[in-house]
Amino acid sequence: MIYLLSVQYQNVDTDANFAYYAGGGAFAGDFTYILDLANPVYTGAPDQSVFDAIYNDAPEQTVSDTGLYLSDQISLDNWRFTLGLRHDRVENDNGVSKQDDTQTSYSAGILYRFDNGVSPYVSYAESFETVVGLDINGNQLKPEEGRQYEAGIKYELSMLPGYITFAYYDIEVSNLPNPNALPAEAAQQQGVASIEGFEVEGRLDFGEVTAQFAAATMDAEDPNGFALSAQPDSNASLWVNYAPEALSGLRMGAGVRYVGETVSENGLIRYETPSYTLGDLMLGYEVSNDLDLQLNIRNITDKEYLTSCLFRGDCFPGVRRTVNASLTYSF
Repeated sequence: MIYLLSVQYQNVDTDANFAYYAGGGAFAGDFTYILDLANPVYTGAPDQSVFDAIYNDAPEQTVSDTGLYLSDQISLDNWRFTLGLRHDRVENDNGVSKQDDTQTSYSAGILYRFDNGVSPYVSYAESFETVVGLDINGNQLKPEEGRQYEAGIKYELSMLPGYITFAYYDIEVSNLPNPNALPAEAAQQQGVASIEGFEVEGRLDFGEVTAQFAAATMDAEDPNGFALSAQPDSNASLWVNYAPEALSGLRMGAGVRYVGETVSENGLIRYETPSYTLGDLMLGYEVSNDLDLQLNIRNITDKEYLTSCLFRGDCFPGVRRTVNASLTYSF
C-alpha cells in the first residue's frame, strides 16, 4: 500500500486590455476595410485613432487556487487498486466582483494482472473548472463539472519486449450554458457535452529498432448536439527509432502523423476541415555520457495545411517545417 499526499497552490494575475473593431466597421455602415476574397484590395489597417476610441483597459483579474490531493495505491495478489481524492478552493477576483468556489473530486481504478500478460482495467475520474459570473437572478454560476469512465486492456508481449493498450472512454462535461434557455429566463446550467472514443497505443522493441504507435477515434458533441468544434474525429501516429550497435552513440528516427477531419457548425453553417498527414525526422549522437547532440525536423515536406476552421469564418494554419538543433550537457 502506497500513500501519496500533496498540496498545490498557484496565484495567476491576468491583465487583458484590448480594442475590438466589430465587423471591421461594417456594422456601423463603414465598408472601407471590408476585404472581397474574390477580388481582394488591401486598404491597410484603420488609423490608430479608431482603436484608441474603442480601447478597453480591463481591470486585472486574479485567480488563486489551493488544492489538497490524497491518493492510495493498493496491491493485493494480482489486483491493483487506486483511490484518489482532491479538494480545491478557487478565489477569483476580476476587478468587478469576487467569487469563491470549492469542489471535491474523486477518482478510482481497478486492474487485474493475469499471468499471460493481459491486464484488464476500469477507472473513474472527476474534474471541475470555475465559471465566473451570475445568472439573471443574481445567483453565482456553478463550476463546470467533468466525469470520465474508462475501460481497457493492457497486454505485455511475451515474444519480444513491448506492450499494447486498448481503451474505451466516455467523458461528460455538465453545467454548461443551457441551449434551450429563453432570453428572459435565468441561464440555467443544463447544457451537457459528451465525448467518447477508442484508443490503441503500444511500443515494440526489436533490439536496434524500436517502434511506437498510437491511433484513436472520437465522437464529440456540444450541448446543442453539434460536433465539438476543432476536434479531429481520428488521429494516428507511428515513430521508428534506429540505434545501430556498430555506430555507438548514433540514433536516427522517423515518424508520420495523421490528423483526421474536424467540423465546426451551428444551425446554419457547417465547416469541414480536411485531414492531413505530416512526416518528421530525428538525428542524434551521444558524444559522451555528459554531452548529447540532436537535430529534429518536423513537417519535413513543409506541407501547408489548416488545423481547423470555425463556423464564424476564421481558420488556423498549421506549423510549417521547423528545424531544431540542441546541444545538451549533463553535469
